[in-house]
Amino acid sequence: MKWFLLGVVLSLFGSLPQWGSAEVIINEFSAASSDRVLRRIPGKNPSVGATVSWQEAEYDDSRWRSGSGPFAYWSAGDVPGFTDLSGLMYGRATSVYLRKSFVVSALDATSEASLQLTIRYRHGFIAFLNGIEVARRSMGPPGMFAFRDHTAFNFNTNNQAETIELGVSSNLLVAGENIFCIQAHALSITGDVLVDADLQIADGSMLITSDSEWRYF
Repeated sequence: MKWFLLGVVLSLFGSLPQWGSAEVIINEFSAASSDRVLRRIPGKNPSVGATVSWQEAEYDDSRWRSGSGPFAYWSAGDVPGFTDLSGLMYGRATSVYLRKSFVVSALDATSEASLQLTIRYRHGFIAFLNGIEVARRSMGPPGMFAFRDHTAFNFNTNNQAETIELGVSSNLLVAGENIFCIQAHALSITGDVLVDADLQIADGSMLITSDSEWRYF
């Protein structure tokens, strides 16, 4: 009987229909918050799902929202012209994911100067450059995976921008397109959030300004 029913379905649809299926926009929002689902690849941070990780340049973010930085709610303070995340996060999520692509010249890609991230944040974040973690604050030790519902570990009372030395530019950048990503976390599902970030080569090129347009989810 089951083979007869299968034959009827195939004759009607030509193939098996994908009832109830939906495209996954970001694996982190579909996966259970359990270490058992983590995929571990040597040299990279743990990830979830079998598709391209959201921090990778190859990831398709065309269905994400777009907006100009900074990104905030409740904690914007003296930051003008920010993208308001309250409708996206308040009472709904403790995290927001940001992606920014930028082009690096061949000269800058060979620079031996330090690459610097200058950032104001509330209250925790992890930053990735070309799929590799380069900085984090208040989100556990380097390399620790943060699920979407994780909260920041500590309250950040510093309202001033912090400059973080990421390493030698030539070790981190490639000539052509690069991708910089930030995963920011609040203290609670109703806590405040702020991401106000610049990326530059020390005493050299400004690669990303705080008011650049980003993709976010």
